[in-house]
Amino acid sequence: MLRQSPNRVSCQDVTIRNNIITTANGNPLMVEIREAALIGPLTTSHNRYYYAAGTAQFSDQRKGSIYNGGLAGWQTHIGGDSNSSEGDPQLDTNYHLAADSPLIDAGFTVSSVTNDYDGGSRPSGAGYDIGADEYGAGTPLPVPPPPDTTGTGGGTSAASGESIETFSSLTSDLTAPLL
Repeated sequence: MLRQSPNRVSCQDVTIRNNIITTANGNPLMVEIREAALIGPLTTSHNRYYYAAGTAQFSDQRKGSIYNGGLAGWQTHIGGDSNSSEGDPQLDTNYHLAADSPLIDAGFTVSSVTNDYDGGSRPSGAGYDIGADEYGAGTPLPVPPPPDTTGTGGGTSAASGESIETFSSLTSDLTAPLL
């Protein structure tokens, strides 16, 4: 959830997995949990955090659980975000994984997600890639997509009430994803 109006709703049983999270607005905050904003567990893993101007920061403002700091401390604090890393994701000019990206075959296997942003098959190599794009799969769609484009090139969605892991690349001039 991105920063919203004062009338916020708590998130429940949140999963953030296989994402590229970056910011270009001078704010190194990658994930922030606000007071009374999270109900249930927070499951995070296999994410790539990137702040070009320095070190990514994380924040938990829940009463009795305050944390502000870097990725290693965040992982200890929440007891998760395993297999996540910080650094340049190595994207090409169209925000697709470059051939030398460390995110290729580094994602968490989610068998219910069979297509990437472009509609290419997942996985296309030895494993799932981190981010919205599966390297070498399908014909790349432009990023951002042309106006009036709905959905992706053929990605997978979940039926009502089902759980699905997301594969998204976030580049934001807003603030960090909030819970």
